[in-house]
Amino acid sequence: MTFIQSIYPNPTRGPLMIKLNQFGVLNMEIFDQSGKIIKTESLESEIYKLDLYDYPNGLYSIKISDKDKNYDARKIILNRKAGFKTSSRSCYLNVQFPNKTPSISQ
Repeated sequence: MTFIQSIYPNPTRGPLMIKLNQFGVLNMEIFDQSGKIIKTESLESEIYKLDLYDYPNGLYSIKISDKDKNYDARKIILNRKAGFKTSSRSCYLNVQFPNKTPSISQ
């Protein structure tokens, strides 16, 4: 069963947007790398915003299930100290180039 349409951004620095294919009451569980449940939530809308910023960097699993125990799961990478900067409109790397113009010799 596919409940999750998309989860983005992934990898994330904390904030996540979860878009669901199903309407109605669904349950969400988030697991850390050891399999421990770190968060549970009841979802009642098609779009859900989540912030993992307070958790340690690592791999997390998100499981969405219905009352009949059907489920869909995805993996999320949390990296708060990523080597890039992001904004709502762009993503760029900090790269510096030397200020030298190459010379052409014959």
